[in-house]
Amino acid sequence: QGGGSATVRPAAPVVSPLEGLRGALGPDRVRYRLGAQVAEGVQPFAPDRITNPVTGGPGCARCSGTPTAPRCAPRTASGPR
Repeated sequence: QGGGSATVRPAAPVVSPLEGLRGALGPDRVRYRLGAQVAEGVQPFAPDRITNPVTGGPGCARCSGTPTAPRCAPRTASGPR
């Protein structure tokens, strides 16, 4: 059942999806960056590498202080300050 007749071999050399996209679109149009790493629990992050989506400045919407010494604002009934 399925012995040798089930074997499939590609006619052309096999390339990774990244190599295929770069070959089709050009290396200048396709960039690659390592994504998230799987880990347990909350992982630390570099505060100087995040951007506040509201102001466009450094930090997050709930943080104040400096990028190297952020302070999280206390939550109130109406939301973050």
